Amino acid sequence: MSEEEKDEKELKLEGVGSDETVLCAASSYDQKFYLNPLFSKLPQEIKDDLKIVSVMFVEDNGGIFLMKFDRNRKLVMTTEAKESDYNYDDIGVGMSIRAIQKKRARMLQEITLYYRAVICGETLEQIEKEVEEDFE
Repeated sequence: MSEEEKDEKELKLEGVGSDETVLCAASSYDQKFYLNPLFSKLPQEIKDDLKIVSVMFVEDNGGIFLMKFDRNRKLVMTTEAKESDYNYDDIGVGMSIRAIQKKRARMLQEITLYYRAVICGETLEQIEKEVEEDFE
C-alpha cells in the first residue's frame, strides 16, 4: 500500500459522514492502539479506559479490535483476524464484547452522547432517550 493510499484510508477512518466513524482500534499484530483524533477532547480518564479495554481485548483474544459508530450513529465493537492467527478465539471474542458492554455501559453511553452531540451536532433532546434505550 502506497503512502497516498494509507493517508486516504486514515482520512476515511477519521471522517464523519462516511458509513462508519472509528472511535479506536487495537492490534495484537503490531501492538498498537489508535484513537481517532476527532475524539481527542474526551476526558483523559475515558481515553485511558478506551486504551485499557482495547489493549486487554487483543491480548486476551488476539486479532484486531475496533470500536466504531455505524451509519445509524450506534457504537459497535468488531474484530478481525488473520487466518494464520491461532491465538484468535472466536468464542472468547463474543464473550469479551458482551462483558465490555455490561461492565462499561455507562462509559459507552457517555461516549455515544459525546459523539452525537459534539461531533455530529445533534441536540441532547434529540438523542438522550434513544441512547439510554441502547444501553439498558
